[in-house]
Amino acid sequence: MKSFRFVSAVGLAMVLSLGLLRAPTYAANKATVSVTPQAADVGLRKSFSVDVQVNTNDETVSGADMKIEYSKNLKFERADTVRSVFPVPVKEVKESNNVLTFSRVRTDKGYKGSDGNIIRLTFKPTSPGKATVIVNAADSRVLLYADSSNILLASVNGSYNIGVLGTYSPAGNVATVIVAVVVILVVLMFVAKRRRQTISGHAKSSS
Repeated sequence: MKSFRFVSAVGLAMVLSLGLLRAPTYAANKATVSVTPQAADVGLRKSFSVDVQVNTNDETVSGADMKIEYSKNLKFERADTVRSVFPVPVKEVKESNNVLTFSRVRTDKGYKGSDGNIIRLTFKPTSPGKATVIVNAADSRVLLYADSSNILLASVNGSYNIGVLGTYSPAGNVATVIVAVVVILVVLMFVAKRRRQTISGHAKSSS
């Protein structure tokens, strides 16, 4: 009986030790960070803003360490964190060679959601064409609340059409052309009318 108890105690101790030695299993990388809106038509030299948002996919997170890259035809103007789900700055926004880096956290029980705003960024286009705002997922992190491990899986980036005359859109361009044609026609009609009046005046003077 004593030997049975001894063997049982040893077995239980082995099971407990194995359980203690096993590394805890946490969430696999599954969070995504998106630039919103993902597409838009923007007027040249007209400032526009994008939100950088996190979808935690049912996991609770405590912070984000981000690297945002933007195209050469955009000028960074400012950052707004009033609505950030990570209200505490660890590293303020730093701009260098069209790259923004920053880190933010929260000190309570973390955030879990699908559209948590991390930061709002405002840019001004400096030349027409295609412009992009990209989350560098390889150099960014979303921190799991349980152990601060990185669970960032992927990013969704923004691509924008920068127009020359106001807001760029095919419909807007057609409307601009129509207005220009109408203006030209009106000017031509006015010039023709003045010319007829001049010719008529000369005819009366001759008679």
